[in-house]
Amino acid sequence: RLEEPPCRPEERLDFLTQGNIVHAVLAEWWQHPQDIAALFENVFASQLEELRIPPGYHTERLRNAMLDDLCTFAAGDRWPRADFHSRTEATFEFPLEEGLRISGKIDRLDTAADGRAYVIDYKYSAAQSTRDRLKSETLLQAPLYLMAAEKFFGADPAGMFYIGLKGGIEYAGWSETSLMDGLPIPEGWLESARERTLEAVANIRAGRLEPSPAESDRCRYCAYRDLCRVPARRARELAEGA
Repeated sequence: RLEEPPCRPEERLDFLTQGNIVHAVLAEWWQHPQDIAALFENVFASQLEELRIPPGYHTERLRNAMLDDLCTFAAGDRWPRADFHSRTEATFEFPLEEGLRISGKIDRLDTAADGRAYVIDYKYSAAQSTRDRLKSETLLQAPLYLMAAEKFFGADPAGMFYIGLKGGIEYAGWSETSLMDGLPIPEGWLESARERTLEAVANIRAGRLEPSPAESDRCRYCAYRDLCRVPARRARELAEGA
């Protein structure tokens, strides 16, 4: 929970801030359908004021891109919205074992009349980046969120989809049915995720915190890379490949 130094004003409309704006707009728009362009302008103006982001070409370029992507989603989303009851920004907390609780927030939880539920996670990223999440064996978000759907919300977890929104609409995820061309849910997926989570927690509690990134190509985006204990050799390799 180290706090990062503040960005310079011209750098504050970064990837995280753009994602926060898009998430805030979609959370409100999905529950209360309205003119998404007008809603976006209100949210965007509020963020500019709160973060003291200056106007200019860069700010306007990103504003136009976010607005175009949101309008594309509002006009072209193929999700069968009428078949589900939706919760947005749904917070949860459930026990994984005695003395260990998992908490988080689901962007959108869609539950059908028969109790089947789909977890939706918005990603303000391009299509390829969204699809790549399906290939990673280290990510725990999807199975843990499906556990939350069952253990906290009392639903029957039927699938999860990431929705990439940058430059188009990309659904990538898992489903018990052929909905949105989702992949089959892997057998034993939730139990495997539970075991991996417990193993990670046990290592942390035991003080085993050696720097061993699972996806080292992401290290160059880390705000703490200059003080990380990754071996110097690996740091040089990362710098050369950046």
